[in-house]
Amino acid sequence: MLTTATLFFLVHSLGSPVPSGPTPASDGSGRTLYWSDAATGKIHRTRSLAWPLTGRAPARVPAPVIETVVRGLDTPIDIAIDEAAGEIYWVADGVSVNTIQKARLDGVGGVTTLYSGLVEPRGLALDPCSQLMYWCDRTEDRIYRGPMNGGTKEDLGVSGLLIPLIIELDRPNGMMYWTDAEAGNIRRGSLSGAMSEVVVSGLFGDLRGLTLDRAAGKMYFVSFQAIRRANSDGTNDVPLITTDLGTLPNNIALDLAAGKMYWTATTLIKRADLDGSNVETFLDGLVNASGLVLVP
Repeated sequence: MLTTATLFFLVHSLGSPVPSGPTPASDGSGRTLYWSDAATGKIHRTRSLAWPLTGRAPARVPAPVIETVVRGLDTPIDIAIDEAAGEIYWVADGVSVNTIQKARLDGVGGVTTLYSGLVEPRGLALDPCSQLMYWCDRTEDRIYRGPMNGGTKEDLGVSGLLIPLIIELDRPNGMMYWTDAEAGNIRRGSLSGAMSEVVVSGLFGDLRGLTLDRAAGKMYFVSFQAIRRANSDGTNDVPLITTDLGTLPNNIALDLAAGKMYWTATTLIKRADLDGSNVETFLDGLVNASGLVLVP
């Protein structure tokens, strides 16, 4: 149960329009944080990023709002947003079938299954300019891409993978980055899968979250109970946070405008400054928070 005295929920079911009326309470920045909860089968969002949702909000600001964007899903893991199209995509690691699905952010219409019969998909990255999506398969040890509206998937033929988990795109430079949990490294290659190279190695544990600050040429990643930062070529790899990460820190997202990073940690969403200082719990009382995306 969430501990915030002032927190209330604006919840709508997929298939019903977003309720009319005032815009949900926000900090006025327009930024929105989305996350999936694999255990409850829901994807949520909040526009209230100016204060932690675990403590009492200042009296001068409205109560924060958490919306349930999609519900009734079968274990949503990783998520991605196409803001221009108003759509959210997710990897569903289901009990009976593993899929990639999407829905509209405004709650109109139903869930569309784009790819089904997958083995164990993980990570999801969108390239709206080319209308392609990219994902990993941690069991098949492959990286795939396919049309964002569904269709035939393409094996990019990246060799030497052990347990690829998270994938990020640097489209301006024609590159993709991914984590390999078993090999303990981060690799990158062209968007076609060619010219693969290791950029960070010697990492241990369940190498999970990865995100890029493309303008600054930096990557942030979660490895062995630490959040680290390196240049996009792998140089200057330094630990930023090694304590107070929460249980099993997972996906990570950047709020560059506010100078913050957010990450999921099972029952928590944590955040800190981009240099690793001022660690705090942003949201608690979750069940199994997984995917995380911040839309600026």
